[in-house]
Amino acid sequence: MSVSAADAGNSSNSNFHKIQIDSNTQNTIDNNTNYYKSNDNLNKNDNINLKNQYTKQEKNENNTYTKNNNLEDKDVYNTLNNVEKYDINSNLNNSETITNMVSNSSNKDNISIDLPNYSAYAGKVITINATIKTKNGTPLNLAKAAFKVNGNTKAHLNVTNGKLIYAFKIPQWSAKKYNLTLVVGETNTTNSLSKNSTLTLYKLNTTINTPYLTFSQKDKVSYVNATIKDQLNRTVYTGNTSIKINGITIGHYNTSNGIINFNFTQTNKLGTQNLTIIYGENTFFNSAISQTKIRIINTTIHTYTYSQILEAANRVKNFKDKNKRLPTWVVINNNDVTMVDFLYLMCQSLHSNDSLSEGNFGRPSVVKENITTGYI
Repeated sequence: MSVSAADAGNSSNSNFHKIQIDSNTQNTIDNNTNYYKSNDNLNKNDNINLKNQYTKQEKNENNTYTKNNNLEDKDVYNTLNNVEKYDINSNLNNSETITNMVSNSSNKDNISIDLPNYSAYAGKVITINATIKTKNGTPLNLAKAAFKVNGNTKAHLNVTNGKLIYAFKIPQWSAKKYNLTLVVGETNTTNSLSKNSTLTLYKLNTTINTPYLTFSQKDKVSYVNATIKDQLNRTVYTGNTSIKINGITIGHYNTSNGIINFNFTQTNKLGTQNLTIIYGENTFFNSAISQTKIRIINTTIHTYTYSQILEAANRVKNFKDKNKRLPTWVVINNNDVTMVDFLYLMCQSLHSNDSLSEGNFGRPSVVKENITTGYI
């Protein structure tokens, strides 16, 4: 317990020094009465201010002071050594020692709170499940409680039959540790209590979904399209990406919905190049890398009908059956189309048509294929 001296002006007698008993420090003895304890020697003309309406009423043989609730806060009383009744304005001897001072004695039971730690990610709903009991293990009932995160109240709740259950949806918070606090209020029979635990938010892994082969025209505006999703198959809601061709960065793209639609002017040499998309780590998500290909063709746009692609497929099949290998290119509409480009066109065509059967291609309605985008 701390005892502090105050200015003499706080007393009705200017020669008195005010001694304030700190209401924060308590000790409990066997009879369940809470006492303040101090071994500070009081000087002559010191007086004692008892907080919370407690005064020295009677000094017992064990040097304890009993409680008197009839007096106001801030009333000032003095003690006189070897006198059992303590009257106002009586002086202290130089050697007087205050050993015990009674505090707010209560017959209410203390309680215990079991509040576990939690681990989750932003956006998840966690179930706060706390158990509250009295000191003898009886479930607490009909108590009020407050649930806080980092000191901010998120909900006011009820304790019923010793349980508190609350579904808490975590906002889009950064991945780090948060302090959870459950405060259970005082009842007619129990004291209040607060309990802390920890909420740990972790980052989600991510993946980049993009076509394996992207077509691009040299010296023309080209496009890179991709979708970034987290491990729960949800598109990310923030992040920065870098786009590289053959290890050289060609641009950066910020996304707020997980979609990348990046356009640039293609100046690389003709042929198939390495296309790399990098999604950077942030406070919510881990990084991801996608390694794909970009096919850079000349500036001429070639358009083929669906039937032309199917007819060329039959010729490629016949060549393979005869020569046991694929040709270097196939001529479509007087254009030499490499096998890489042709096989891509054919796969895209078959993706939207189920007429392939044992190597025989049917002919649905005419659909045009643009070699620049690969879309039908």
